[in-house]
Amino acid sequence: MLKKLFKKKEKAEETPQEKIPLESIQEAQLEDRVGPSQSNELLQSSASDTSPSKDFSHTESEHSSAENHSVTNQEMNSEIPPSERLSQNSDPLQDKVIAALKDCYDPEIPVNIFELGLIYDIDIHENKHVDLLMTLTSPMCPVAESLPHEVEEKVNAIPEINSTKVELTWEPPWSPEKMSEAAKLQLNL
Repeated sequence: MLKKLFKKKEKAEETPQEKIPLESIQEAQLEDRVGPSQSNELLQSSASDTSPSKDFSHTESEHSSAENHSVTNQEMNSEIPPSERLSQNSDPLQDKVIAALKDCYDPEIPVNIFELGLIYDIDIHENKHVDLLMTLTSPMCPVAESLPHEVEEKVNAIPEINSTKVELTWEPPWSPEKMSEAAKLQLNL
């Protein structure tokens, strides 16, 4: 199914007015992983139940909506993509954190997690501890267990950083509006 979408994407590049919705890409990825029948079951069950079906290694408090972060709900729900809001800060250490985040990718979407809008907040403390607030494209995301750990490892690899904690949240839910303009262009959206 995913191959069909990319063929459709190639045709869309020839005729710029046709675009592939992100939801179609996610559905195709799911179908490629589990097969058409199980994919339909999962999509139907996720439409009626928005709670995550995986057992995440994060504690329940880590799934809260930014209780320990400086970002406000209004900022997270604003029309400004998180990557643009976070890039406005001129802190050199935060720039290094952002560069590390740009090396993390959802393996099935060719856009880094920062430009994709998955990073809601970066909070760097005086002791060089970094708190990151992030989400995923879907609670059923196949990398839900591994991606937060990869993010921690990438940020911890920065010499000036002492420690990193990634907090996973589902509020507000991710949507294509959270992507940067560069990401939208890359995905022809």
